[in-house]
Amino acid sequence: MGRSKKTQSREVELVAPGYWERSRRPLEILLFLLPLVLIYEIGLIVLLKSDTGILTNKAHHEIIRLFDLFGVTSAAMSLPGLCLPGIVLVVVLVLWQFLGRFDWTVNLSTLGGMLIESMILAMPLLIIGQVIARSVPLLATSPGDLQQLSIAGRIVLSIGAGLYEELIFRMLIIAVVHTILVDFWKMSEFWGITIAITVSTICFTLYHPLVAADGGYSLQRIFFFLIGGAYFGLLFVFRGFGIVVAVHAIYDIIALVLVPSG
Repeated sequence: MGRSKKTQSREVELVAPGYWERSRRPLEILLFLLPLVLIYEIGLIVLLKSDTGILTNKAHHEIIRLFDLFGVTSAAMSLPGLCLPGIVLVVVLVLWQFLGRFDWTVNLSTLGGMLIESMILAMPLLIIGQVIARSVPLLATSPGDLQQLSIAGRIVLSIGAGLYEELIFRMLIIAVVHTILVDFWKMSEFWGITIAITVSTICFTLYHPLVAADGGYSLQRIFFFLIGGAYFGLLFVFRGFGIVVAVHAIYDIIALVLVPSG
């Protein structure tokens, strides 16, 4: 017998919550982001290595410096030179999967949906960027460096920005601030999330170059990064780490490849 329209409607209603939850699970996030981690690590050696060293994303470099302060280096662990941040990202997601006791089944259509959703969610920021800051990239790399890079090199740096800026400013800062305010100070969930996003947005803005060509602070840049930081913060809270990383990377790729730097 054929299914009634009412039964089909109920089945459709069950699909959307499944995707919403699965796209936020650590296993799906890991599988979704692992190709980006590998592309970035390979790109560092193949595309961004020169006689003077390897050009890395600033957030990636700061994570390495943090490890150096504690005497933890890739050489000491017999690992490839700049792979520690990538390993940390993978380990965090694997531990989250184990500790959260999530099941290990993967719906591949979820990964495809995450890519499509990320491309759609990058559009509002691209529009805002064109309106208020047409030539302001999100990567903290000088225009001279960008102009010397190939398109492939710019894509690699964009992926690194998505991965490691979101690791620092969203996963780390929002999680720490939220834990302090809500779990320890017993603040309401609404205000804990709001303040955590605000703190991460301010840190994200200050992390980027805000000085204009004339040497003064650019209100255009400040306004853009505040909006971008808040947007990424909201995406992280409501759509998860995997989506916000991809949105950030997609935005940067389009901005750095299609929008002239200078």
